[in-house]
Amino acid sequence: MKRFLIILFLIILTASMTLVGVGCKKTDEVAVTEATLMETTAAETTVTETTTAETKATMSTMKVLINGQTSFAFSKIPIFDGDTLWLPGSEIMRLYDYQDIYIDERYVSCSYFDNQGEYKNSFYEVGQTSYSINTDDEEFVEASQAPYSLNGEIFIPEDAMEAMTGDVFVYDPDTQTLNMILGSYIELQKDNQHDLSRIVLKKPYELNDNRISDLVSNLAAGISTWDKSGWDYVAKQSTGWTWISATINNQDWYEDNWEVPDLYLDDTIEKFYKTLDECGMNITYNLIFKDKEYLGISNKEGQGSLRDPAQVDRYLEFIKEVVTHFKGVVDCYEIWNESNIRNSPQYVAVEDYIAIVKKAYPLIKSIDPDAIVSIGQTTSYQQDDSWEYTDKLVSSDAVQYADRITIHPFLWISPEKYPEYYYDYPRIVTEMKEKAIQNGFQGDFWGSEGNYKSYKSLDDMPEEDAPMMAAYSETVSTKYLQRVNAMNIGLGLSGGTMGTNNCPLSVNALGRSALLLSGVKAAGYSITVNTDVEPIRSFSYDVDMGRLFTYWNDGVASDSDKFSYCDITLNINACKHVYAYDVLGGFYTELDYSIVNDQINIRNVIIKDYPIYLLVN
Repeated sequence: MKRFLIILFLIILTASMTLVGVGCKKTDEVAVTEATLMETTAAETTVTETTTAETKATMSTMKVLINGQTSFAFSKIPIFDGDTLWLPGSEIMRLYDYQDIYIDERYVSCSYFDNQGEYKNSFYEVGQTSYSINTDDEEFVEASQAPYSLNGEIFIPEDAMEAMTGDVFVYDPDTQTLNMILGSYIELQKDNQHDLSRIVLKKPYELNDNRISDLVSNLAAGISTWDKSGWDYVAKQSTGWTWISATINNQDWYEDNWEVPDLYLDDTIEKFYKTLDECGMNITYNLIFKDKEYLGISNKEGQGSLRDPAQVDRYLEFIKEVVTHFKGVVDCYEIWNESNIRNSPQYVAVEDYIAIVKKAYPLIKSIDPDAIVSIGQTTSYQQDDSWEYTDKLVSSDAVQYADRITIHPFLWISPEKYPEYYYDYPRIVTEMKEKAIQNGFQGDFWGSEGNYKSYKSLDDMPEEDAPMMAAYSETVSTKYLQRVNAMNIGLGLSGGTMGTNNCPLSVNALGRSALLLSGVKAAGYSITVNTDVEPIRSFSYDVDMGRLFTYWNDGVASDSDKFSYCDITLNINACKHVYAYDVLGGFYTELDYSIVNDQINIRNVIIKDYPIYLLVN
């Protein structure tokens, strides 16, 4: 036990040093290329001089299949030495979507759910036959041989890896073929002979802006826990999205810490913001103001804010204090949050809000000219009062005092819940954008916040929220989240995590789409999907790697792997490669295609009830 605690301490220390030190600095531009993002190579792994010629030959000729049919490419090829099958530890962990993967030249570890749904963590050490498949319970097992390190990977014997994955690796030495049994994998294109590869997640500092954001709020209320959860978020959960909204006050009025000022700062909170900034996150700060120092807890209830000129002055002083303190760290400031909530101190009459915007914008710019100023941020946009409030705002000259207009577009919205709004959303957003531009707006549009949190049933939800909510499973919730993000970004807005419980399926799918969307701008390239499936939704984008298209079956999502095959035509007359990406499954492959009448034709490619991405470069 003592040896394990020392090892665990070294891992945490090394991870913390890596997080805060070299490699996490935010840069003005990140060079993102096909080579750095895809990691597709299946070339022979360079081995040490002690490796036998027979083993080298096995490595260079080993064929890897999924379910006995689809070729798969590891970046570090498994090794068979005549007796033992050695598996690349961290790659297998990524293949299975395990969490919190950590590797250095001596250790590799991860967290995972076992077959009974229990959350566990595993731990392997180079040179030690003893390994753990559940460190919390000090559950150690003896492997047939000790793992070893080679070319940045730790190779683990088959028996030790299958203690975690189950009996899924079958190697045939006669044909030099490794078959991995992965359940319900479905090929992305019929009769495709290209290798399948795993999508490798990247951190924010490795990507350009992908317009995907997360949200944390109420840092002041959880002072004692934020050191753990804050660092945990940055180190483990931030799998590629480049924006985060992080606010010290609760952005809503309930569950706040009324015993501290509106701008409460301690070393833990300061460290949290500094780490976000150093790790490449663009930070949004919501300028919600509870007037705690003047009104205290008496302001927990009431009918509205920012009517009293004296309170307006206090609010402007608060804005000055926040922007001065966070200059160079925070990238965007939102003026208030969900100001349309009536019968609450959170409510600000629209005319008062417009007046505040006209005062706050020049104040913020005078302190930090590079800061983005966002207005709007009303409640879920399908609500009549939210739409009406935003409509009055974008119909006024207040839009000339903003760099960004933000809406909260999706709260459990789907073909099952508010279907009229879901299917009409592109028109609704386009009309809002046009009206703002007509009134002098020259900035950016943003679609933040929403919720696709999964519940087993409505009975599990908070009683006051249940009327607005839908009981989606984790799978269905993740599918809808992928749809609305693809839709939002395709319409020139932004996407986000949308409150999905941070379940591994959702987090990993989001990270994979964030990878593809590095440097994204909405585009208008033509895509035609030839299929009997209805309805179909599709969008196109310019990204760092080329031109990106997405399409999906836009009916009700299913827990099952709902799919068919279709033919696709892209109005592009030349390209080098076309790749298909399944961000839920976590795989991608090069596609077969032809050029007909100056257009790309792709036959028999998969269509599912969530976005499949096509990358043309």
